[in-house]
Amino acid sequence: MPKETCVNCNENSCPSHGTPNSGCPDWTPPVTEPQKSVTNISIKDIRSLLDELTERRESDLRPATAFLNNVEYTQIGHLKSEVLELELAWDKCLWDRQGEYAENDAKNDLAMNMEIVDIQMSAETLLAIRGLDEQQRRDLRKKVIEKNRVRGYYNAK
Repeated sequence: MPKETCVNCNENSCPSHGTPNSGCPDWTPPVTEPQKSVTNISIKDIRSLLDELTERRESDLRPATAFLNNVEYTQIGHLKSEVLELELAWDKCLWDRQGEYAENDAKNDLAMNMEIVDIQMSAETLLAIRGLDEQQRRDLRKKVIEKNRVRGYYNAK
């Protein structure tokens, strides 16, 4: 909170203008900026924030609940099958880039990228099967990011 001073001479107390408690007509309390409160947030801002949170929730890694009853071995097999699907999609991208079906490059790139995300989701499901809840999986991702940071994986070369 700002110090209360005389508006005429900028002193905390002065004989000409009094003090905050003297009743001097020349003295006024300092002007402060109003604090932004929740009531200053517009409906548009709230909607924008809710849309952003919804988008994040919908794009977060989450386990496929249909497979949560799998045993670890079965889910590892599923993860391997997703890697195989990625390899097949990659082969198709390479084939098309050699000039055979060049007009389908965007479609094949999307298919390959979707297989990469399938691998992420399958791995996330395996972690859930192993008993890790959402917060534990989030914490684990942070540890892996830190481990990779220390190894220099995020440094541009």
